Amino acid sequence: SIATKDSIHSNILDEDRSLWISLPQGYDEKSEYPVLYLLDGTENIYATYAVIQELSYDLIPAIIIVAINNTKRARDMSPWNDEPKDPRHKGLYKVTQIGGGKKFVSFLEDELIPYIDKKYSTADYRIIAGHSASGLLALYTAIVHYETYQACIAADPSVWYGNGQITNELTEEVQFSRNKIYLGMANWSDLTLAEIKKDTSSGSFFPQANLKLVDKLKSSNYTGLDFDRKYYKEESNFSVPLITT
Repeated sequence: SIATKDSIHSNILDEDRSLWISLPQGYDEKSEYPVLYLLDGTENIYATYAVIQELSYDLIPAIIIVAINNTKRARDMSPWNDEPKDPRHKGLYKVTQIGGGKKFVSFLEDELIPYIDKKYSTADYRIIAGHSASGLLALYTAIVHYETYQACIAADPSVWYGNGQITNELTEEVQFSRNKIYLGMANWSDLTLAEIKKDTSSGSFFPQANLKLVDKLKSSNYTGLDFDRKYYKEESNFSVPLITT
């Protein structure tokens, strides 16, 4: 067994949410452990657990994994439900099925985190990780709720959702202090990154939005942010979460 099944009732979401809790080997209540909040929990816990086990031998501290399983993924992973402006986005989602991301973030911050902190011996260091749509939600929490999360791992995030509004959240009001963000990008075409920025075909809208966010993160003077990204040209959207983690 790599994890224990748990659940929490959310008054904010008005539903029960199932969890997988993975405690480090040799878990000791006298110690304090960083917590990784893992979105798309059912899909991502196996690979994430393996990576953490391998790295925690001598490269990273032992970590508690809280894997959050989905109910309505599209609803919870997008903070906005605006009609798409880019014609390449038409028909990719229904605005009536998305836009619950802000409420989901409130569930994490006001219900789930206090529950985990009370039940386990946690350190004041939280990581949030997600892939594709949940990668967008992870970035949103890391940028807008930077005081709650100290680190973010975003694997090929769907930055294009909501007309790329996540990039607009990066304002001067964001005061990173000890935050880290890592973004892994998959290969959606055979174009170079420079070519992708100029391409108008349907195959480039996904990485184009990511590159706009990357450029703003790199160009902004956020002295309290440790940011890096990598373009995995041999990886697809489906294979990139493992190597990004």
